[in-house]
Amino acid sequence: MPLTWVDPAILVQYRGLTVYYTYKNDDINNQSEVWFSLNDDGTDAFDVRDLPVPDYISEMDYKKIVMNAIDQGNLAEYIALLEKGSLQTLIIPSVWTDLEFHLLLAFADKYNNYIKQANRENENLTGWRPVMMDEFYDTYFRTYLIDLLV
Repeated sequence: MPLTWVDPAILVQYRGLTVYYTYKNDDINNQSEVWFSLNDDGTDAFDVRDLPVPDYISEMDYKKIVMNAIDQGNLAEYIALLEKGSLQTLIIPSVWTDLEFHLLLAFADKYNNYIKQANRENENLTGWRPVMMDEFYDTYFRTYLIDLLV
């Protein structure tokens, strides 16, 4: 069965940005009410419930919450990605070879420093064991990459 592209609904256009609704399983009939993206393909989505809500905005007024987040810089990492590439491909590689070489070197360096610090502090004497590389990537290194982008 052939598929056709349907433009996603727009929550708001504000300060030169377009904020799109996302769709569960890419089904146009299954629009999310709380997940939004700055990309029309739904990548790098954010949950509006994770954004700060000032006292003067209703918790259910997602349009105003997102506009406030843009003004306050709370979506800076997503805005940076519009020019630098997708967070999905940069921050969550499907295999290690998907990482750009310089990022793979940075990851190896960060993991090495993580192990060295634990050894300096004799954490192995307290039963500490290092996390697997995948967990280290998800827990520590992804934040480092996001900081690089912003």
